[in-house]
Amino acid sequence: MLAVLAAVVTLRDRVLVMLLYSAGLRLAEVCHLRVRDIDSSRMLLHISGKGRKDRDAPLSPIVLDLLRERAPTPITSLSHTRSPLRWMR
Repeated sequence: MLAVLAAVVTLRDRVLVMLLYSAGLRLAEVCHLRVRDIDSSRMLLHISGKGRKDRDAPLSPIVLDLLRERAPTPITSLSHTRSPLRWMR
């Protein structure tokens, strides 16, 4: 895993790889992730997955810090909104 992260250049791509690996998400799940799906107090991501099945995935403190660094506004204040994580583009 360290070799993969060392090869990733941009912060956006690093967050993407870490979400895929650490939370066990599919690419489509990461692409549909919204700010409201991040529960920073419980360190969980709410995932609407394949077949419209919902589940919670663990959120590592490192990934949360990277998300906060990359997000245009604070994650905790947006947890009630429906805005997508447009910064992933």
